[in-house]
Amino acid sequence: MVGGENQRHNLNLSEAEQRAIISRRDTAYDTLVKSGAVRLFPDTMRMLGHVASNRKCAIASNSKPAQIKAIFQAAGISQIPVPVIGMGPGLRPKPAPDIFLSAANQLGVAQQDLIVIEDSPKGLLAAKRAEMAAFAVRRRSNRHADLSDAIAVLDDTELLSLLGVP
Repeated sequence: MVGGENQRHNLNLSEAEQRAIISRRDTAYDTLVKSGAVRLFPDTMRMLGHVASNRKCAIASNSKPAQIKAIFQAAGISQIPVPVIGMGPGLRPKPAPDIFLSAANQLGVAQQDLIVIEDSPKGLLAAKRAEMAAFAVRRRSNRHADLSDAIAVLDDTELLSLLGVP
């Protein structure tokens, strides 16, 4: 994000300045996660539980695995029922396809056989670059975002119905 903004706006930030900004951003996000301010979307566990009982699936996020686990723990969930693939060594953040390709590898599934459920333009672009079909979920937080890389844009109710979640 910082590198792209640096180029897009001709900010001429040095690598050290970009790393410092990223570090401050990461620290702020860690603080929000630890405080419980970052919450699961409604119906996340219902959807994950249903899908995980019928298909291979994973959580693939630009967040660090520890942050994802903390978000679930804040919701009172100590065991996540699916593998968690988050930012770590050797993985570039979305819109690079690395996280999705890592998920496919960990699940033992060919990338073209995976379906991605995303709510961000960067995630949709990452899925496209990974050659994976992607559905977008329209939420209040992304109501103005360009989700055109999705094969369909659904609200939460439509997504639950599509997945057969009771």
